[in-house]
Amino acid sequence: MDSDAYSIFPFDINISPPSISSLSTDALSLIFETLILTNTSRNEGLPLSQLIRASQVCHDWREITLDSPLLWGRCISLNHPILLEEQWRKEILRRSGKAPLWIQGKMLMEKITNFFFAIIKEEWERVQVLDVILVDSSDMWNGAWAPILRPSPMLQIFKLANEFSPFTRYPAPFLTDHAPQIKIFRSSNISFNLHAPWISHIQELTIRGSFSLPDVLAALRNMRKIRHLQINFTNVGSDVVECPSPVHLPDLEELMIGNCRHRIWAPVLATIASTQCRSFELASNCGL
Repeated sequence: MDSDAYSIFPFDINISPPSISSLSTDALSLIFETLILTNTSRNEGLPLSQLIRASQVCHDWREITLDSPLLWGRCISLNHPILLEEQWRKEILRRSGKAPLWIQGKMLMEKITNFFFAIIKEEWERVQVLDVILVDSSDMWNGAWAPILRPSPMLQIFKLANEFSPFTRYPAPFLTDHAPQIKIFRSSNISFNLHAPWISHIQELTIRGSFSLPDVLAALRNMRKIRHLQINFTNVGSDVVECPSPVHLPDLEELMIGNCRHRIWAPVLATIASTQCRSFELASNCGL
Protein backbone atom coordinates (compact mmCIF):
# COMPACT_ATOMS: atom_id res chain seq x y z
CA MET A 1 0.00 0.00 0.00
CA ASP A 2 1.22 3.43 -0.88
CA SER A 3 2.30 5.11 2.32
CA ASP A 4 0.79 8.37 1.06
CA ALA A 5 -2.61 6.78 0.53
CA TYR A 6 -3.40 6.48 4.21
CA SER A 7 -2.72 8.69 7.19
CA ILE A 8 -3.60 8.39 10.86
CA PHE A 9 -4.63 12.05 10.65
CA PRO A 10 -8.08 12.37 9.04
CA PHE A 11 -7.51 16.08 8.52
CA ASP A 12 -4.89 18.42 7.23
CA ILE A 13 -2.37 19.07 10.00
CA ASN A 14 -1.74 22.47 8.47
CA ILE A 15 -5.32 23.56 9.08
CA SER A 16 -5.72 26.77 11.09
CA PRO A 17 -6.43 26.39 14.82
CA PRO A 18 -10.02 26.52 16.12
CA SER A 19 -11.54 29.99 15.96
CA ILE A 20 -11.73 30.39 19.74
CA SER A 21 -7.94 30.23 19.88
CA SER A 22 -7.73 33.25 17.64
CA LEU A 23 -9.99 35.43 19.77
CA SER A 24 -8.41 38.47 21.30
CA THR A 25 -7.92 38.86 25.03
CA ASP A 26 -10.63 41.54 25.12
CA ALA A 27 -13.09 39.27 23.35
CA LEU A 28 -12.44 36.37 25.71
CA SER A 29 -12.74 38.66 28.71
CA LEU A 30 -16.11 39.85 27.43
CA ILE A 31 -17.28 36.25 26.95
CA PHE A 32 -16.25 35.30 30.48
CA GLU A 33 -17.94 38.37 31.93
CA THR A 34 -21.17 37.69 30.03
CA LEU A 35 -21.13 34.09 31.21
CA ILE A 36 -20.79 35.18 34.83
CA LEU A 37 -23.54 37.80 34.58
CA THR A 38 -25.95 35.45 32.79
CA ASN A 39 -25.69 32.62 35.28
CA THR A 40 -25.40 34.49 38.58
CA SER A 41 -29.15 35.09 38.85
CA ARG A 42 -29.98 31.49 37.98
CA ASN A 43 -27.52 29.55 40.12
CA GLU A 44 -25.25 31.45 42.47
CA GLY A 45 -22.71 28.63 42.55
CA LEU A 46 -22.43 28.05 38.81
CA PRO A 47 -20.41 31.17 37.85
CA LEU A 48 -17.67 30.32 40.34
CA SER A 49 -17.44 26.76 39.00
CA GLN A 50 -17.21 28.04 35.43
CA LEU A 51 -14.61 30.64 36.34
CA ILE A 52 -12.39 28.11 38.11
CA ARG A 53 -12.66 25.70 35.15
CA ALA A 54 -11.81 28.48 32.70
CA SER A 55 -8.71 29.36 34.73
CA GLN A 56 -7.48 25.78 34.32
CA VAL A 57 -8.03 25.29 30.57
CA CYS A 58 -4.74 26.70 29.30
CA HIS A 59 -2.06 29.26 30.06
CA ASP A 60 -3.74 32.08 28.09
CA TRP A 61 -7.12 31.57 29.70
CA ARG A 62 -5.54 31.39 33.11
CA GLU A 63 -3.77 34.71 32.58
CA ILE A 64 -7.02 36.32 31.42
CA THR A 65 -9.09 35.07 34.36
CA LEU A 66 -6.45 35.79 36.99
CA ASP A 67 -6.12 39.28 35.57
CA SER A 68 -9.89 39.87 35.93
CA PRO A 69 -10.60 40.75 39.58
CA LEU A 70 -14.06 41.97 38.55
CA LEU A 71 -15.07 38.38 37.69
CA TRP A 72 -13.81 36.90 40.96
CA GLY A 73 -15.50 39.66 42.94
CA ARG A 74 -18.82 38.65 41.44
CA CYS A 75 -18.44 35.01 42.50
CA ILE A 76 -18.56 35.10 46.31
CA SER A 77 -21.00 32.16 46.34
CA LEU A 78 -21.52 31.08 49.94
CA ASN A 79 -23.12 27.77 48.92
CA HIS A 80 -20.25 26.63 46.74
CA PRO A 81 -18.49 23.59 48.27
CA ILE A 82 -15.06 24.93 47.38
CA LEU A 83 -15.50 27.67 50.00
CA LEU A 84 -15.46 25.00 52.69
CA GLU A 85 -11.69 25.02 52.20
CA GLU A 86 -9.96 27.92 53.90
CA GLN A 87 -7.25 28.23 51.25
CA TRP A 88 -9.89 28.73 48.55
CA ARG A 89 -11.82 31.28 50.60
CA LYS A 90 -8.64 33.32 50.92
CA GLU A 91 -7.62 32.77 47.30
CA ILE A 92 -10.91 33.86 45.74
CA LEU A 93 -11.00 36.98 47.89
CA ARG A 94 -7.37 37.68 46.96
CA ARG A 95 -8.13 37.30 43.26
CA SER A 96 -10.96 39.82 43.58
CA GLY A 97 -8.42 42.52 44.33
CA LYS A 98 -10.26 45.77 44.97
CA ALA A 99 -13.20 44.97 42.69
CA PRO A 100 -16.85 45.25 43.81
CA LEU A 101 -18.10 42.16 45.66
CA TRP A 102 -21.26 40.14 44.99
CA ILE A 103 -22.07 37.99 48.04
CA GLN A 104 -24.87 35.46 47.57
CA GLY A 105 -26.20 32.27 49.15
CA LYS A 106 -27.11 30.70 52.48
CA MET A 107 -24.95 30.74 55.57
CA LEU A 108 -25.34 27.06 56.36
CA MET A 109 -22.12 26.37 58.24
CA GLU A 110 -20.14 28.20 60.90
CA LYS A 111 -17.02 28.55 58.75
CA ILE A 112 -19.10 30.15 55.96
CA THR A 113 -20.83 32.45 58.45
CA ASN A 114 -17.45 33.54 59.82
CA PHE A 115 -16.19 34.11 56.26
CA PHE A 116 -19.21 36.28 55.50
CA PHE A 117 -18.81 38.43 58.61
CA ALA A 118 -15.08 38.79 57.96
CA ILE A 119 -15.85 40.15 54.47
CA ILE A 120 -18.36 42.75 55.64
CA LYS A 121 -16.01 43.78 58.44
CA GLU A 122 -12.96 44.26 56.23
CA GLU A 123 -14.49 44.95 52.80
CA TRP A 124 -17.95 46.45 53.38
CA GLU A 125 -17.16 49.56 51.34
CA ARG A 126 -16.77 47.48 48.17
CA VAL A 127 -19.82 45.22 48.61
CA GLN A 128 -22.07 45.81 45.60
CA VAL A 129 -24.56 42.96 45.96
CA LEU A 130 -25.57 41.32 49.24
CA ASP A 131 -28.21 38.63 48.78
CA VAL A 132 -28.04 36.15 51.65
CA ILE A 133 -30.30 33.88 53.66
CA LEU A 134 -29.74 33.37 57.36
CA VAL A 135 -30.55 30.01 58.92
CA ASP A 136 -29.29 30.56 62.46
CA SER A 137 -29.88 33.43 64.87
CA SER A 138 -27.08 32.53 67.30
CA ASP A 139 -24.70 35.24 66.04
CA MET A 140 -27.21 37.98 65.50
CA TRP A 141 -26.74 39.88 68.78
CA ASN A 142 -22.98 40.07 69.10
CA GLY A 143 -22.31 43.18 67.02
CA ALA A 144 -21.17 41.28 63.93
CA TRP A 145 -23.51 43.34 61.77
CA ALA A 146 -22.14 46.69 62.93
CA PRO A 147 -20.05 47.20 59.74
CA ILE A 148 -23.18 47.69 57.61
CA LEU A 149 -23.83 50.87 59.52
CA ARG A 150 -20.86 52.38 57.68
CA PRO A 151 -21.39 54.29 54.42
CA SER A 152 -21.91 52.04 51.40
CA PRO A 153 -20.57 53.78 48.30
CA MET A 154 -20.90 50.73 46.00
CA LEU A 155 -23.95 48.92 47.36
CA GLN A 156 -26.69 48.38 44.76
CA ILE A 157 -28.64 45.39 46.08
CA PHE A 158 -29.33 44.47 49.70
CA LYS A 159 -31.46 41.37 50.33
CA LEU A 160 -31.50 39.64 53.68
CA ALA A 161 -34.02 36.83 54.26
CA ASN A 162 -35.00 34.99 57.45
CA GLU A 163 -33.48 37.70 59.55
CA PHE A 164 -33.80 37.84 63.33
CA SER A 165 -33.97 41.58 64.02
CA PRO A 166 -30.20 41.94 64.48
CA PHE A 167 -30.10 45.72 64.24
CA THR A 168 -32.44 46.80 66.99
CA ARG A 169 -29.46 47.49 69.27
CA TYR A 170 -27.97 50.05 66.92
CA PRO A 171 -29.43 53.56 67.17
CA ALA A 172 -27.73 54.67 63.93
CA PRO A 173 -29.77 54.27 60.73
CA PHE A 174 -28.95 51.55 58.24
CA LEU A 175 -26.23 52.63 55.77
CA THR A 176 -25.84 55.88 57.77
CA ASP A 177 -28.08 57.31 55.04
CA HIS A 178 -25.19 57.08 52.55
CA ALA A 179 -25.84 54.57 49.76
CA PRO A 180 -25.76 56.59 46.54
CA GLN A 181 -26.10 53.58 44.21
CA ILE A 182 -28.61 51.35 46.01
CA LYS A 183 -31.57 50.22 43.92
CA ILE A 184 -33.00 47.26 45.82
CA PHE A 185 -33.59 46.92 49.57
CA ARG A 186 -35.46 43.78 50.57
CA SER A 187 -35.42 42.94 54.25
CA SER A 188 -37.55 43.08 57.38
CA ASN A 189 -37.19 44.57 60.83
CA ILE A 190 -34.09 46.55 59.91
CA SER A 191 -33.80 50.14 60.98
CA PHE A 192 -33.39 52.66 58.22
CA ASN A 193 -34.38 56.25 57.63
CA LEU A 194 -37.48 56.57 55.46
CA HIS A 195 -36.26 60.02 54.44
CA ALA A 196 -32.67 59.08 53.67
CA PRO A 197 -31.28 60.46 50.38
CA TRP A 198 -31.14 56.95 48.82
CA ILE A 199 -34.94 56.66 49.06
CA SER A 200 -35.22 58.98 46.06
CA HIS A 201 -33.61 56.45 43.69
CA ILE A 202 -34.73 53.14 45.23
CA GLN A 203 -36.51 50.79 42.81
CA GLU A 204 -37.49 47.88 45.08
CA LEU A 205 -38.24 48.36 48.75
CA THR A 206 -39.68 46.48 51.72
CA ILE A 207 -41.07 48.69 54.48
CA ARG A 208 -41.65 46.76 57.65
CA GLY A 209 -41.44 47.47 61.33
CA SER A 210 -42.39 50.33 63.59
CA PHE A 211 -42.90 53.00 60.93
CA SER A 212 -46.11 54.96 61.38
CA LEU A 213 -48.61 55.37 58.58
CA PRO A 214 -48.06 59.17 58.31
CA ASP A 215 -44.31 58.56 57.99
CA VAL A 216 -44.85 56.05 55.19
CA LEU A 217 -47.28 58.29 53.33
CA ALA A 218 -44.85 61.20 53.57
CA ALA A 219 -41.95 59.05 52.35
CA LEU A 220 -43.87 57.96 49.25
CA ARG A 221 -43.38 61.45 47.86
CA ASN A 222 -39.65 60.85 47.54
CA MET A 223 -39.92 57.41 45.90
CA ARG A 224 -40.17 58.66 42.33
CA LYS A 225 -38.34 55.65 40.85
CA ILE A 226 -39.99 52.89 42.87
CA ARG A 227 -41.07 49.85 40.83
CA HIS A 228 -41.83 47.20 43.47
CA LEU A 229 -43.09 48.21 46.92
CA GLN A 230 -43.99 45.97 49.85
CA ILE A 231 -45.45 47.44 53.05
CA ASN A 232 -46.07 45.46 56.24
CA PHE A 233 -47.26 47.50 59.19
CA THR A 234 -46.64 46.52 62.80
CA ASN A 235 -47.33 49.91 64.37
CA VAL A 236 -50.66 50.95 62.92
CA GLY A 237 -51.78 53.10 65.84
CA SER A 238 -55.38 54.15 66.43
CA ASP A 239 -55.47 57.69 65.10
CA VAL A 240 -57.47 58.60 62.04
CA VAL A 241 -55.09 59.47 59.24
CA GLU A 242 -55.83 62.26 56.82
CA CYS A 243 -54.78 61.35 53.30
CA PRO A 244 -52.31 63.76 51.71
CA SER A 245 -52.67 64.82 48.12
CA PRO A 246 -52.01 61.96 45.61
CA VAL A 247 -48.43 61.09 44.79
CA HIS A 248 -47.64 60.10 41.22
CA LEU A 249 -45.31 57.10 41.04
CA PRO A 250 -44.85 56.67 37.28
CA ASP A 251 -42.75 53.47 37.43
CA LEU A 252 -44.67 51.53 40.09
CA GLU A 253 -45.48 48.04 38.80
CA GLU A 254 -46.16 46.03 41.95
CA LEU A 255 -47.68 46.97 45.32
CA MET A 256 -48.11 44.56 48.24
CA ILE A 257 -49.68 45.54 51.58
CA GLY A 258 -49.87 43.29 54.61
CA ASN A 259 -50.79 43.22 58.28
CA CYS A 260 -53.30 46.04 58.26
CA ARG A 261 -56.97 46.95 58.13
CA HIS A 262 -59.05 49.07 55.82
CA ARG A 263 -58.19 52.27 57.67
CA ILE A 264 -54.54 51.59 56.84
CA TRP A 265 -54.45 50.34 53.30
CA ALA A 266 -57.18 52.70 52.09
CA PRO A 267 -55.06 55.83 52.74
CA VAL A 268 -52.10 54.20 51.02
CA LEU A 269 -54.14 53.48 47.90
CA ALA A 270 -55.69 56.94 48.02
CA THR A 271 -52.21 58.49 48.14
CA ILE A 272 -50.64 56.53 45.27
CA ALA A 273 -51.37 57.39 41.66
CA SER A 274 -49.78 55.13 39.06
CA THR A 275 -50.54 54.30 35.45
CA GLN A 276 -48.09 51.38 35.29
CA CYS A 277 -49.08 49.25 38.32
CA ARG A 278 -49.94 45.77 37.05
CA SER A 279 -50.01 43.92 40.36
CA PHE A 280 -51.70 44.81 43.63
CA GLU A 281 -51.90 42.36 46.50
CA LEU A 282 -53.44 42.54 49.95
CA ALA A 283 -52.25 39.90 52.40
CA SER A 284 -54.87 37.55 53.77
CA ASN A 285 -54.75 39.25 57.17
CA CYS A 286 -55.93 42.56 55.71
CA GLY A 287 -59.57 43.12 56.47
CA LEU A 288 -61.79 44.36 53.66
